Amino acid sequence: MARVLKLRLRSVEAKIIDLRALDPIDIEILRFIEEKYGGTAPLGELKSVAVVGGLAPRLRELMSIPSVAEYLPPDILSSVSTALAEREIDARIAKLESLNLLMKSVSGEETRVVLTDVGKAVASMGGIPTFRSDSEALAFLHRLRMELPPQSRYPLQSGEHVAISTMDELELSSREVAILSPSPTLSLFGVSVSPRVIEGPFSDRPTLIVGGGYAPIVLERGQVVAIAIAVKRDEL
Repeated sequence: MARVLKLRLRSVEAKIIDLRALDPIDIEILRFIEEKYGGTAPLGELKSVAVVGGLAPRLRELMSIPSVAEYLPPDILSSVSTALAEREIDARIAKLESLNLLMKSVSGEETRVVLTDVGKAVASMGGIPTFRSDSEALAFLHRLRMELPPQSRYPLQSGEHVAISTMDELELSSREVAILSPSPTLSLFGVSVSPRVIEGPFSDRPTLIVGGGYAPIVLERGQVVAIAIAVKRDEL
């Protein structure tokens, strides 16, 4: 017979970095750092190569449409596109740093950008590998955490994802699995809960990821955030 357990929020522990903001140009920059520099690139050289070899020509092409080009002599067009490209690469490096895909390292007067493990995965494989072991996938997920002081009350924004600790222990034998879903109240607002399945044997207070739905909500310590239904494997 199935067992039903309510999982209550203990605290919000971390934000999960959202990589949906990545676009093809960001990925190309990561790939370029990995392929040309082995994952560690001098910042000044990277900016020069990216501007001259990639961004400036692309921006110059965009500005060469008749409605714009007729007002800009060729030398001005070239300098404007280069200046815009320099600002663009600065903004993209800052963006990739904020997403924890690269970090800056200063040695003497030289600044380098270094790809993180997640940045290397995106650069070399196009994304985080999920086809290996569960432990490796979880290790990548852990690197996407931005730790917070434990929050007993937290305003969860639409589309935001947070890692939470729970108050209730889930016990599963080796013959059981638990199927998780958001509480009825949270489901009304399109909130998601993961993982959706926990396999036994398991005996712990599970850490969950709660994803914001279509409206901001407030999470409070002690409220039911998920329902776990434990069933035997042969009943699935």
